[in-house]
Amino acid sequence: MDHERPIKRARVGVAEDSVSSVFGSWRWWNDRATKWITAGRLLLDRVVPLHGRMGATDSHKMSAPSLSFEGDHAKQDVPVAVRLKVENAPYYASKKELMKYLQLHKVDAANAKKVSEQEFFIVRFDSEEKAQHAWHVFETHPWKKCILKPHRLRVEENRDAREPLRERRTELIGTVAPAAHADAADDVSLLCSADVVAPLRKIPYEVQCAQKSAALCKALRTTHEALKVETERMGKERRLQGGKHAVADTASILSLDAFVECPEDERMFYRNKNDLTFGYEKWTANEALTAPTLGFRIGRSENGETRVGSISDECLTASKTAIWVAQRMMTVLSQVPELPVWNQETSRGFWRSILVREGFRTRQCVVSLQICNAEVSPDMETRAKKIVHEALMPATDGCPHADIIGICYQVNKEMNNTAALSMAHTVDVGVEHFVEQICGLQFRIGMSSFFQVHTGMAERLYQFLGEWASLNEQTVLLDICCGTGTIALSQAAAVHHVIGIEMVASAVADAIHNAEQNGIKNATFLVGKAEDMIRSAVKLAGDKDCVAIVDPPRAGLGSSVGRAIRLNPQIRKVIYVCCDSGRLAENMVPFCKPASKKFSGMPFRLTAARGFDLFPYTDHSELVVLLER
Repeated sequence: MDHERPIKRARVGVAEDSVSSVFGSWRWWNDRATKWITAGRLLLDRVVPLHGRMGATDSHKMSAPSLSFEGDHAKQDVPVAVRLKVENAPYYASKKELMKYLQLHKVDAANAKKVSEQEFFIVRFDSEEKAQHAWHVFETHPWKKCILKPHRLRVEENRDAREPLRERRTELIGTVAPAAHADAADDVSLLCSADVVAPLRKIPYEVQCAQKSAALCKALRTTHEALKVETERMGKERRLQGGKHAVADTASILSLDAFVECPEDERMFYRNKNDLTFGYEKWTANEALTAPTLGFRIGRSENGETRVGSISDECLTASKTAIWVAQRMMTVLSQVPELPVWNQETSRGFWRSILVREGFRTRQCVVSLQICNAEVSPDMETRAKKIVHEALMPATDGCPHADIIGICYQVNKEMNNTAALSMAHTVDVGVEHFVEQICGLQFRIGMSSFFQVHTGMAERLYQFLGEWASLNEQTVLLDICCGTGTIALSQAAAVHHVIGIEMVASAVADAIHNAEQNGIKNATFLVGKAEDMIRSAVKLAGDKDCVAIVDPPRAGLGSSVGRAIRLNPQIRKVIYVCCDSGRLAENMVPFCKPASKKFSGMPFRLTAARGFDLFPYTDHSELVVLLER
């Protein structure tokens, strides 16, 4: 909220030391009073203009910021389209609920886009007057108790009377000084798909590793500073309240003990999961769209960039199977030209995306195509699927890199290609699952199940996790965010019991199947959110010591998971696998911050860290940290 910054500044102004508990208590109350006064003034400044804008005069209603570019729309006869990005929206709300909100407040939107589990939505209007009215509504009418914050994205010509997008982008870029976009790295129009998926491909591998290692060390230092600030803040509050007990030191390490590099023969074409997008290669001045293509999206749609770059051999991270599938799908597009690819500008089309998942060690591959059949007859859809089957699973001259054993389809009629977890992969030919071998075990993996994208480096990572955890026959291993059970089952032979926790039911079904397939009897898997299931898992462990291995998605874990782990003293050690080092600090604070009413239980200490290069030729890497108490 807007009043957080002044409150934080007021807190900094509190004296570090107090002469006596009485004086300290007075300073504490003075600090609180300062906060309340500051917050009240900010609230008053915010409420008065809102009431003013709700008056009858047009001048008050038009007090919202201008929504047009400076110098834009010199031609008054050309209709205008305005896009607003509205933040602070309820993440759990659906697009249907958004449309009800807009209709309730008489917001005339040409189009609206709300992605599930995102705290924003995008609305497009045909005129600035409608956008001005919507801006006023968003600021004055909360949605599900959330105060909305609108921001302008861009102003564009109406879709029915516009010039081609390339000309429009050229006009906008032409208004900027040449030096502002002279660098090719800053000009999205000059990028290709290889620049998106393998941005470090022209940098020597040793230099890549040095850069990644430095980035991980920076994340550790940031985490150290965050924990230091949190410790000092809580110590200050306890002293001001007359507390006699000092806060325990939660300082952490500042550097890696090692950075594990990827072997030379596994650095290229290594991804066992490739998500490709249908679209158009580029926009030209004399025609609206070029020929359709299949590859990777370049830029971000909210910035007005909807171009898709074709996949090629320069995309060093994509598997050769995915490149072959893309080439065959291009022949499919030529055979059914009446079925267009998805157009991000108009939100229309049939072919949307394609997911290629494979097991490098078993040569099994499953392909899932995402389509939108809202404007296609059943007969035409059946004909298209038959052509896809003949292209990807021919009787002869099949894929030389893998055996395609299944073709699935997802029907997505939403505006965004991001598929919800509830969106099923319907099998058209073959099966939905494929099998991969890792750590001497076989794992069945579904299209929606998590599995590390680099098989070889994942095996090295799992072996290291077992060594670092110091497992024995009296240990119960908790695999939090277990996916298909790869970590839990790979360590099952060394422990008394393994318990996996995963919220995706289909992944848990795969994990149970994998345990049975490999003859592992000491494994249990629970379906549900980690913060809700940790207590149940600890109860199953009985009086055994527990070690938790946490391998969450790239976004990390919520603070509630850290609180749940701290509440169980049996968990003495946590190994955290961080996919995004930029989020390390916010993920470590719930584990390591000093004990309080909200975060009870003994805090952990960050005692060791090691990096793994699971993503050569990209900026990403895995950071494994050891937490002990």
